[in-house]
Amino acid sequence: MQQNTGTLKMSLAVRAVSEIDPHLTLTHLGVLLVISRKPGCNPGDLITELGISSAAAARLVARVSDWENPVVKGLGLVSSEMDPWDRRKRNLFLTPKGQRLINRIEEVLA
Repeated sequence: MQQNTGTLKMSLAVRAVSEIDPHLTLTHLGVLLVISRKPGCNPGDLITELGISSAAAARLVARVSDWENPVVKGLGLVSSEMDPWDRRKRNLFLTPKGQRLINRIEEVLA
């Protein structure tokens, strides 16, 4: 029974994510979860936490943020701000839309 409950919860979490964007991957979700746990983190933290390259971190942040190009529109789930102590760094935060998604997933998995 517990396995069925876990499977159902995961299915509901995946559905909540797909309502935002059917192309949102588990790696994108990983980015959101890291930022949720560590508001103000930077792409270097994503590299460490997720074991991804700096290029992958840049692409993932671009996809979940407001960044836009002619091919792919950003999802508006993450915002970035210049680090007040080091202008070369960007600090990452969930937008209200990103926080709602994380809240929905946590609600489903609870």
